[in-house]
Amino acid sequence: MGALLALASALLYGVSDVVGGVVSRRMSFVRVALWGQVGGLVATVLAAPLGGGAGPTSADLLWGGLSGVGTGVAMVALFRGMSRGAMSLVVPVSAVGGLALPVVVAALVVGERPAVWTWAGVLLALPRSGWSRGAGRGLRRGTPARCAAASPRASASACSTSRSPRPEEVRASGP
Repeated sequence: MGALLALASALLYGVSDVVGGVVSRRMSFVRVALWGQVGGLVATVLAAPLGGGAGPTSADLLWGGLSGVGTGVAMVALFRGMSRGAMSLVVPVSAVGGLALPVVVAALVVGERPAVWTWAGVLLALPRSGWSRGAGRGLRRGTPARCAAASPRASASACSTSRSPRPEEVRASGP
């Protein structure tokens, strides 16, 4: 059952990353992250009665609140990256960090002893992060389509990333 829940979690995180990334190209990435957190809180409140058992303790609420703050900050950073860069580069780098950090914290802080295969998976995934970042080097920077929106008010990244300019950048650049 744990593996099935983990797969469902990975699928839902992937869907929310894609939707959040696409929406953050059309509106403020901070607003997208905030609404994502509000949606997560509503889903948690609705699902909580299904868990059964005793209610949460003060410590549970504290850790849950800290987790929510951390997730909110992470979503702002992720959606900012996806709003300004290629989703195919930003998401793999984020995913590798999301894979490695819990394993390291579980081993060093919580006292868990991950299996050798777990450490092997982390070690194999870490270099992929660098390979993903290097994939963007083949993109032609400063192409006319990307720089057409460049103006003092337009984002400087419009000419240095693979994303399309935002509508407000095109409007800001004038005719």
